[in-house]
Amino acid sequence: MSSTSPERPLPRYVDPRKLAQQGISVRGRVLIGDLQRLCDMLAGTDGEAIADLHFITNEQNMGCLTGTAEVELEMTCQRCLGPLRQAVHATFNLAMVWSDEQASRLTRRLDPWIIGEGQADLFRVIEDELILSLPIVASHDYDCTPASPYRVSEATLGSADCAYAVEGHAAGSNPFQVLEQLKKSL
Repeated sequence: MSSTSPERPLPRYVDPRKLAQQGISVRGRVLIGDLQRLCDMLAGTDGEAIADLHFITNEQNMGCLTGTAEVELEMTCQRCLGPLRQAVHATFNLAMVWSDEQASRLTRRLDPWIIGEGQADLFRVIEDELILSLPIVASHDYDCTPASPYRVSEATLGSADCAYAVEGHAAGSNPFQVLEQLKKSL
């Protein structure tokens, strides 16, 4: 995703019911820095999300918002704690409802978007969907864990140091034996 995309910025506030009645589709960008809850989960806030949104009225005459949002985010790898560029793709299918009661009556293929009178925050919807699409654990696709002096590799399994360490902790030995001797000496 390039930072110089031809898409125009999306408006933050829209009247979703009016857009659904008119069958409007919009494609545009949202700066990551404008999505504060998402920013709190990231290592960096540069970049922008590209959203492709379609406001429609379904066969039950209910306003709906379908679409996608794509972004490349700078996250922290949870294995090596280094920077990680993560592509995130969110697909959503939302029904506009007034209350939790209406939301509970929706079919399983529609998620509720509870909106009130007038304008609704479009950035919040995009942010919610991107957050839901984040990986559970962000990590590189390769083994990025740093080498550790406490890590035993196959190459050191046959070495004298490794053999000594294994003998010192033979099966049945008591790891607290040193503490027991200290206690007796006091």
